[in-house]
Order: sequence, then C-alpha cells, then structure tokens
Amino acid sequence: MVTGAQAFERGDYDLAIAAFSQAIGQADRPSGRAAAHANRCRVYLAMQQWPAAIADCTQAIAGQADPALAYLHRGLAYRGLGDLPRADRDFSMVLDLTPVDGRAWYNRGLVRASQGQSTAAIADFNHALVQFGAMTLPELVQVYYDRAIVWLEMGNPTQALRDLDRVVRYDPRHATAFHSRSRIWQSLGQMDQARTDLDRAIALAPMAGGPYLERGSLNHRLHCLGAAIADLECAARCFHDCGDLAAYESVVALIRQLQSHQTEIG
Repeated sequence: MVTGAQAFERGDYDLAIAAFSQAIGQADRPSGRAAAHANRCRVYLAMQQWPAAIADCTQAIAGQADPALAYLHRGLAYRGLGDLPRADRDFSMVLDLTPVDGRAWYNRGLVRASQGQSTAAIADFNHALVQFGAMTLPELVQVYYDRAIVWLEMGNPTQALRDLDRVVRYDPRHATAFHSRSRIWQSLGQMDQARTDLDRAIALAPMAGGPYLERGSLNHRLHCLGAAIADLECAARCFHDCGDLAAYESVVALIRQLQSHQTEIG
C-alpha cells in the first residue's frame, strides 16, 4: 500500500490527500491526528490550495504537532493568499520558537519587503544568510538576489550590485540576476557591462522576452536601430509564445514605431 508520504514524494497529490485524510479519520490520539493534518498541509501547499493548507496547519498547531513547522507552513499559505500581516505573525512565531530557522527569517523578509518595510526586510535577510550558511548554496543565492532587489527599491544600487555579483558568482546560470545587474550598469552609465550582462542573460534564457526587450532598448539608446529592431522582434516572439499578449502587442507597437523612423531616415 502506498503511504501518503510516498505519494507526496512522487507527486501524486490526490492520492496523498486521500491517504492523509484517511489517517486523520482513523487516528485514535490527538497527536496522531495533528501529525496527519500537518502532513496533508504540505500537500495543499504544493498544490497552492492556500485556505485548505491554513485549515490543516491550524489543526496541527492546536494538536501540538511540531508547532514551529506548522507555523512556518501556515505563514507560507498566508503569504500565498496575500494575507501579509498574518504571514508576518506566523513567521515571527516560528522565530520565537526556533530563532535559528533561516526559512522563517527569509520568508518574513519577503513579507516585510512586500509591505514596504525595506529596512526590516534587509535585517531579516541578513539573519537568513547567517542561518543558512555556506552549506545551503541555493538558499544563499536566493536570499542575495531578493536582498539586491530590496536594495534597488531603497535607491542603493551599490549594495544591490554587490549582492548580484555574489549571485552570479555562486550561480553563473542565474539569468535573472544578469538581467537585473544590466539595469544597474545602465543606470551607472556603464553600457558595455550592461550589454555583456544582457548577452549572458539571453544565452542562458533564450525564450525569455525581457532581456531581448532590454537589449533592444539599449541598442536604441545607442542609436543602433537595426539591432534594436532585431532584438525587439525576438522579444515579441517570446512574449507571444508564452501567452503574454499585452507585452507582445506593446512590443509590436514599438517595432512599428522604430521601423517608421528607420524608413524616414532611409
């Protein structure tokens, strides 16, 4: 018989929910029922069924089933639902119980950044970096990237650039970081570095429209009209293929405008 945990690990979420629901109904002790609620919550989180996840986590907390983990998962569900104050409260509860939980520091930082609490978000990201440590490189990369974005929102491109440098050093295939760093280079007037980063972003993610659009805009600023139109045409195809019709139509209008200008010049 396949257990709920086995079904969850192989991605069979419907079977996992059925198994954990059966375990809830058959549990003869509150602790066992709470543990089954906690396990089913993980499945609902993976399915992004936020209200169901919140309900299960609440039952798990009431039953004292690893409350720190249950608060963490409920905080994730509240964040997914867009209820940022409750998410902040739950992540803070995790930190009251387990101050070394880097996941709680990181996710509370995301919540506080979304609420415009930039300084508090930076502080939480700093704690997350300490707790994750060098042995959890993917988590470190993500925290550095998100901290860079907050630095940018705070108008501090120097700190943002340092964090993005760390991201691409630890993960040389992080296309989004190269794209974001190119914007900083442009704001600093370093167009060659900006182009290099955009070239790298496009090489890593050739189906993403954003870097083509950015490089097309850069080429237009540098009066390379033909190159600008070519990049914008690539951007339009990418946006069309991924179903972002609003972006596609916007880029097509820009292409027509540049083509008209090119004809006038010719």
